[in-house]
Amino acid sequence: MDYLVPGWHQLLNDWAYTVPMVEFDDAVSHLQILRDDQQPAGLIVTDYQPQLSSKLNQFSLAPTKVFAAFDYLQGVEHSDSRVVDYRDLAWPADALFDMTPFRLQVVSQGRKYAQVIFDNQGKVLWIDYFQADGQRNRRLLLDSRGFVSREEEYTDGQLRGFSYFDEQGHWRFRQDQQTGRVTINPDLPRFTKQLAYDQLSDLITEVVREHFLPQLKATDRLIVSLDDQQPVASQVFAQQDRVVFSASRWHPYRQTLAKIATQKPLLIADAQATAEEVQQLGYLPEPPAIIPIFQAQFKLGHSQRSLRQRIAVFCENTAHDELARIVELLYQLLLKDPDELAVDYLTYSPEKEQEVRQLVDDLTDRHPGEFEFKPDKPDQNENERDLKEKALPQLEIKTVRLTSTSAVLKALDKTRIMVDWGTKIDQFMQIAVISVGIPQIRQAPTEMLQSGKNGLVETDLDKLPAGLNYYLQSLRHWNAALANNVQYLNQYSEENLLKKWQEIL
Repeated sequence: MDYLVPGWHQLLNDWAYTVPMVEFDDAVSHLQILRDDQQPAGLIVTDYQPQLSSKLNQFSLAPTKVFAAFDYLQGVEHSDSRVVDYRDLAWPADALFDMTPFRLQVVSQGRKYAQVIFDNQGKVLWIDYFQADGQRNRRLLLDSRGFVSREEEYTDGQLRGFSYFDEQGHWRFRQDQQTGRVTINPDLPRFTKQLAYDQLSDLITEVVREHFLPQLKATDRLIVSLDDQQPVASQVFAQQDRVVFSASRWHPYRQTLAKIATQKPLLIADAQATAEEVQQLGYLPEPPAIIPIFQAQFKLGHSQRSLRQRIAVFCENTAHDELARIVELLYQLLLKDPDELAVDYLTYSPEKEQEVRQLVDDLTDRHPGEFEFKPDKPDQNENERDLKEKALPQLEIKTVRLTSTSAVLKALDKTRIMVDWGTKIDQFMQIAVISVGIPQIRQAPTEMLQSGKNGLVETDLDKLPAGLNYYLQSLRHWNAALANNVQYLNQYSEENLLKKWQEIL
């Protein structure tokens, strides 16, 4: 069996502050590919993840087996989820509950006593308790299996330490926030070699070394995300006979790579840029093999069915000044043919979305009386207009924030051509573009873009309109780009990625 060791350090956040985002993870992608090949694959979770089942659901993962270091330390031996009803918890007799859209406020003796925080599925994540002066003095984190998993203690608003519990409410071990020192409960049956550890990472390393690695069979293999924040000492994994390290842009890895380089690890990279960076560090004699963490999906778009030719602009990695210039150039292009063209500005982050919206809104100030934005719904009073009065051209310009991988493919389904002027390469967007079969224009080449074949590399931004017209006004050029994209579809297909895995392993 293959066991993947991800770098999952973040806990699920308060629903009120959780912004839907496109998220990527190398371990998740590798696990999905192996699962699709009907190969059993397990997970080794070394970070504290009390909501692990929710995270697995979020990534649509169903590993064959899961070993969680904190499950061992907290004495939990099952994965059965249980929903906790806040009313079943111990509250003062006079407690009043005030439900708000994102959290529950608890009032006792005329003051704020506690607040209950939920995730976006309505499950309790944690409960904060407050002193009479309004400062938080403790937080209880709940496990998705229905028990209080950790207590955080605060003094004068400052975090002082953590206590970790089993399902029966006994504290198993505690960590001092200032020193990092860990203390094991001496009154419980021994489950660790020592009763004190200098750092939590020492304890986690012991658990993996003593209680997981001995269970591995000779045919089992580890696939470890190379991650500087990994709590288990990297040498512990590197000493195994069958281990592959995965370097990707999603995790910092330079320090860890330096520690294991002398053991000449088998290493894979998620992209050419990552492989080149690893090679430049000089730790390995040969560059790592490349296995993209995204697979192409044969989902050719339907832009030919659209009444307008839609131009998509991926804005996330484009500088402000260049983005402002693109907005102006495309405005001039749309103004010449408002009934045939439309523009969709695509972003990942809310900050970039706001930046783009402002640039688009500024068009009305720079070009007063020249145009109007096409409304989402037809004007009901349009027939009542004075036919003698010539209406302003209506331009269809939209800003779309992409919050999931499926949203990316949906946004590109009716797109005729993509503009991505960022110098930083977004590998998933590159895969998505070839998956729907459309040409793209960039100022820098990528592994999936051959200028003149499936798109154009153009360093002069003022020539962008000419590049767009090259494909928008010529079906022959557009069809040629589609044919070349199909070749990349085959290259990055799931079948070929599995072949690469088999060659390496």
